[in-house]
Amino acid sequence: MAPLIKELKMLWKGVVTYDVARPNGQRHFALRSILMWTIHDFPTYGLGARRVHQGYKACPICGTDLIVHHSMELGKVVYEGSHQWLVRGHPY
Repeated sequence: MAPLIKELKMLWKGVVTYDVARPNGQRHFALRSILMWTIHDFPTYGLGARRVHQGYKACPICGTDLIVHHSMELGKVVYEGSHQWLVRGHPY
């Protein structure tokens, strides 16, 4: 990830390049770029960000504020209290 981040920072500042279609003297310009979004899966996101991506405290946004317990009836980890970040009166 570090080489990618380094390149993205360099492209954000601008890289001097040239356009062959322009007349002489106007060919050089600063090429800038930005990464707008990515498509990825949650486990890879967790591994790349060095965060927990499964089990207890798996939400990277909620972190330690999330209420979690193991449900014996369901046989899995259950997340409770995430509704606290919704606007009051939200349908969910």
